[in-house]
Amino acid sequence: MYALNEKFSDLVVGDIVWATRYRNPKERVKMRFGHEEGPYVIIKKSDKGVYALLCTSNLHKDIKCKAMFYLLGKFNYNLDKVCYVYCANVYKLGEEQYIRKMSHLSKNDLNNIKKYLSILIDKYHVYSLNIENKFLDYEFDIGDVVEFKGVKYFISSKNEFEFELFKITKSKAGDGIFLDNSYYKFGFNNPINVSIDSKFRLVDTFNSGEVEIVNNIRSSYINKQKVGKSLQVGAVIDYKEKMYYVYEINKELVYVYRIYGNGIIMPLMADVIIKGGIYRTFFEYSILNINKLNDKGYKVRRYANIWEIAYNNKIFHLPRKTRANSRINLKYLKLNRDDYFLPMTILENINSNKYYLIIDRVLDEIEVVN
Repeated sequence: MYALNEKFSDLVVGDIVWATRYRNPKERVKMRFGHEEGPYVIIKKSDKGVYALLCTSNLHKDIKCKAMFYLLGKFNYNLDKVCYVYCANVYKLGEEQYIRKMSHLSKNDLNNIKKYLSILIDKYHVYSLNIENKFLDYEFDIGDVVEFKGVKYFISSKNEFEFELFKITKSKAGDGIFLDNSYYKFGFNNPINVSIDSKFRLVDTFNSGEVEIVNNIRSSYINKQKVGKSLQVGAVIDYKEKMYYVYEINKELVYVYRIYGNGIIMPLMADVIIKGGIYRTFFEYSILNINKLNDKGYKVRRYANIWEIAYNNKIFHLPRKTRANSRINLKYLKLNRDDYFLPMTILENINSNKYYLIIDRVLDEIEVVN
């Protein structure tokens, strides 16, 4: 708690004070009723006086730059309502205006306000702020957009010695993430680690909510890359306790048929071949989104080879009336020696004068294709 009678001369940078918006009776007459007093944030104190940023509860809807207003939570500082620190103008606060000290900014909030002021001066050329560099001694942190060796980067994480950075560029509408009135494109796949003592120039800074948006999109992107590498036509995948055969991939969409183990034998089922094994399908067709495969229910089991993919494609194109089991029992083939019944052997069925290729054998059964 701060004493209500704390002296004006004892105020320091970061203090939140309650003061009048006017300096004399003439100025008070011009003030709108109910707006005669309000909170300020002390941002500079020198031999020439105490300088502060005005706080307001009315955010301008037509602002062009996020750095003009910094949000202060009312519960953190015992404020009557949410306040926005107006960073685009610095006011010299007279002792006659001072009423009481309310609170003091946290280290994080003070650091961020200094960043906002620096962005306004360096990026938007608001030189009227008249803040010396010694009052802008901020620290770089996660969420800052910095320029390093002529390239812009986003600080995504840090440890005691290094920042993790990934490249960031402005992009066209719809091609990137919309933050602070601009579209940004992030190079999530090529992060670099740089010493925290390196020389950076602050370009922008994202608040905690915006950082969370970037992290979520980055996580989705990384998972999508992992899924994209593992997914290919002919893959057998587990997804939400069901098994699927990947038939086609088109950008972010995966076309699949649900399949079952070969122990299930029912009418209208057909066989497909994956890695020499037999699976069965009812031809249940589905479309999955790659972005939605990133959960614990997703797993790649195995992949069909090129020949098996071609064979399975023919099966999936069968008319409904001709869908049937593709196995042929050995007793219907009149050959003398079992040794001939090996995979990749070509057989002739003397009853039908048709040729078959053996692709698999289990005990006294072989699997063949015409």
